[in-house]
Amino acid sequence: MQKSKKQLRESFQDDINEFSIELQNLLIKGFSTGILNEEDIIAEIDDMDLNIKTVEKVYDIADKLGIKILTIEEVLEREAQAVKKESRL
Repeated sequence: MQKSKKQLRESFQDDINEFSIELQNLLIKGFSTGILNEEDIIAEIDDMDLNIKTVEKVYDIADKLGIKILTIEEVLEREAQAVKKESRL
């Protein structure tokens, strides 16, 4: 039996609660929309060297919650496609 979205999120709530409020909010946003930007995650983590485990854990939980993390390159590509579409109109 497949878990509902609510059950899925609740099953990782303890892990999510270990993060800062900002990261928790990002994961909630990503869970709602299905995507997060890599840039947003990095911006919320102060010192990458000290927090590499935090980054790995965010990515792991995001994956388990079905959240697609867009790389900076993917974000730029989407923006370029949007501009291209707008210029055709």
